[in-house]
Amino acid sequence: MNLNKKILLLFWCVLNASLVFAVSVSVDNVRYVKVDNSAVVADGENAEGDVVILDSVTIDGKVLPVVEICCEAFRKNYKITSLKIPNTVQSIENSAFEFCQNLQYVKLSDSLKTIGRDAFFYCNELETEIPNGVVDIGEQAFGSCFHLRTSIPNGLTEIKPRVFHHCISMRSITIPANVTKIGKFAFAECLYIDSLIIENKNIEIDELAFW
Repeated sequence: MNLNKKILLLFWCVLNASLVFAVSVSVDNVRYVKVDNSAVVADGENAEGDVVILDSVTIDGKVLPVVEICCEAFRKNYKITSLKIPNTVQSIENSAFEFCQNLQYVKLSDSLKTIGRDAFFYCNELETEIPNGVVDIGEQAFGSCFHLRTSIPNGLTEIKPRVFHHCISMRSITIPANVTKIGKFAFAECLYIDSLIIENKNIEIDELAFW
């Protein structure tokens, strides 16, 4: 490799490193990344204990609202025990907290709209309340959350397959009138349900929804 190519390669490496530095920041072992005019939580693999997600971060000289927790951001983090998500966050993506088996409590954002597939799957110690404004919950999002007791959000129109599968602490369930469909195994192995109210009389219920 001639000298000019070496200089060009070195310049490119320095430029890339500066770009990475400019568009992300880490606070308390949580990495935030700039996306357009906002920030997302990209990685919390090394976070520990009681974690507080910031509502805004300064990246590249700009104060950016934190609006999303990315796919697999905390997946298989066995060290976090509680989590507070600010009201700026509107989306929790697929598998964001999957297999966080020591996560005991999460305060979800009041502005939360979507919770992705497997987002909290097998967080078997988890206790939380799903905000009423949530309009979409992905398949198996809360599957095998053994300690979960929560209301079903009024904004949902569908309870997708396995969303609450094996949530054995759920006792009293009210399905809001806006829900038009309950998918396969949505409440399967919820063994101790003793009260079930379905407000929409025309709802479509899969035959294995409560298997």
